[in-house]
Amino acid sequence: MDSRLLSWKAGTTTPATTYSDPNLNTPNSNPILLDSAGRATVYLSPGSSYKFLLKTSASATVWTQDNI
Repeated sequence: MDSRLLSWKAGTTTPATTYSDPNLNTPNSNPILLDSAGRATVYLSPGSSYKFLLKTSASATVWTQDNI
């Protein structure tokens, strides 16, 4: 399954950057492609609020969560 995780600034449609390392040096792509087990490494900027949307490879929405 080719799932994708999209990220925005909470409450908006403005893309938000997530990172693949704890030092926040390497940004993830947006959307983030999940591995075959449905996992990804995602670090968030401290003090920022995010909205996430998980979609399947067929672009069907699995879930959405705002104000993370």
